[in-house]
Amino acid sequence: MTSQYGRVLEIALKITAVLLAGLFFVAGGAKIGGWIDGQFGTWGYSPGFAVLIGVFEVVFAIALLIDRAATWGALGLMAIMIGAIGTHLTHGEYVMAIAPIVVFMLLGFVAWGRGPERSTTRARPFERGSARRPVPSRL
Repeated sequence: MTSQYGRVLEIALKITAVLLAGLFFVAGGAKIGGWIDGQFGTWGYSPGFAVLIGVFEVVFAIALLIDRAATWGALGLMAIMIGAIGTHLTHGEYVMAIAPIVVFMLLGFVAWGRGPERSTTRARPFERGSARRPVPSRL
């Protein structure tokens, strides 16, 4: 991987993660504040479930902003988006399912880009100048 490609990827990941975190701070805050209870009620969910989802959205949004936790935050939000997609599809709201699908794909990009094998912020094994020690055989 060239350094310019890596830098562009890193910038794209940061911008995507920050925008998604902002989206989920707003969406989660609206659920916690009770401003979306009516919509959850029409789908057959309780107001408490809306608050629970809102809390998870805010916690995972915070994780998106932390390099070492971004993968887990993205995966948690992807699970929530699967639920949102399923809810829209089962209630015949096919056009409304487009937004969670797009957000799911963007979260997948963040999860992929922040994975341990691509992260530039994590120490990789055997890169600190130490020679690789042989593993003792157990024959």
